[in-house]
Amino acid sequence: MMKVHFRMSSVLVVLGLAMGVFVPLSRGWTAEGDKRWDPAKEVEIGKQASAEIEAEFPLVEDKETLDKLAATVDKIALLSERPEVKFTCKILKSDDVNAYSIPGGSILPDGSVQAGSTVYVTQGLLKFVHSDHELAGVLAHEIAHTAHYDALRQLDEYSRSSKDTLLAALAGMLISKGNANAAGLFYLAGQLVQTAKTHSYTITLEEEADLGALRYLSGTDYSPVGLLTFLERLDALGVTDPKEMGIFQDHPILVQRTIYISEYLIDKGIPINRREVAGGHWAILANVQEGDVTCHRVLIGDQVIFAPAPGEDCEQRSLDCLKSLNLLLEDNLESYEVQVVPNEKEGFDLVARGVVILSYLPSDGAHFGKSAEELAKESKQSLALALWKDSLPDTESPTEKATPQE
Repeated sequence: MMKVHFRMSSVLVVLGLAMGVFVPLSRGWTAEGDKRWDPAKEVEIGKQASAEIEAEFPLVEDKETLDKLAATVDKIALLSERPEVKFTCKILKSDDVNAYSIPGGSILPDGSVQAGSTVYVTQGLLKFVHSDHELAGVLAHEIAHTAHYDALRQLDEYSRSSKDTLLAALAGMLISKGNANAAGLFYLAGQLVQTAKTHSYTITLEEEADLGALRYLSGTDYSPVGLLTFLERLDALGVTDPKEMGIFQDHPILVQRTIYISEYLIDKGIPINRREVAGGHWAILANVQEGDVTCHRVLIGDQVIFAPAPGEDCEQRSLDCLKSLNLLLEDNLESYEVQVVPNEKEGFDLVARGVVILSYLPSDGAHFGKSAEELAKESKQSLALALWKDSLPDTESPTEKATPQE
């Protein structure tokens, strides 16, 4: 089992990141391709796998969140290749940022099988996502793994390629009819749990699940861009110990995933508006009273981006900054694009993509006891910090952050 540690709160982030063994599989999965699995065995192995997971992690009883997860999963699952699957969502008491799905279902009174799956999400994941769009992206990815029989396909591939003769012998039980050996199912369930928890799927299976998730989301009111921003933020956190990635330490898997997801979105004409789905702060206008004088400030979160000196044009200058800044934020402004340049009024501007965000004048410098250039550089640093803070997970409701002011 491979662990990948990230800088942020030493959280173990494993969703879709652990590489597993690269075993080439045929691309372009179709629903007809994997109907060989005995659905009754899916039920049996799923029960055992659930028991193992829930013995390791306590379940969190949060009705409001569970209802939200169920509604989201039901909406997305109807658009998958296996709309007949009944999904159950459960929350695990764990700070790990993770989600995984395992086979499930139930045997009906008439002996037929109701196909099912359990999707587990951790408390850490629920805190990490920035919006319902990102959460839907993660859930859609897990639905795709279930719809494509990925846990069973991976188990089958392991049994064919590994030297574990017991695993190879037992894997046939998933296809054969008749009663399964209880000890054999216990062993297989353990293997399945490890694959699901660490996302030890092949690169091909992960790509199929990503693209399947994007297709499903495109038919809902959730933006497919949420999956992209989620993976981009994982990538941005960085790996503290590359040696732990083994033979894949030089394999930019997250980068590759974000690239083909971006290409898919562009090809389908889906606007990549990261701030809309990631729930970032917008610039707002605040008024500060200094004696009898009202001073205007432009803020993003807790960062003061622009603070012109009091005067007749102070309010208009702040409003101009507010408008320009929010337009750039809406179009995914990055901190590296922001530059400090001199202006024609012997002051300094903050500029990005040819747009003047704000202007400091000599009168601003005289009021604050600093040069206009110093003030502009401070604004640049504050803006970079605000953008960086928006890239990190938090517990604030995204709906409280996602309303721009003009």
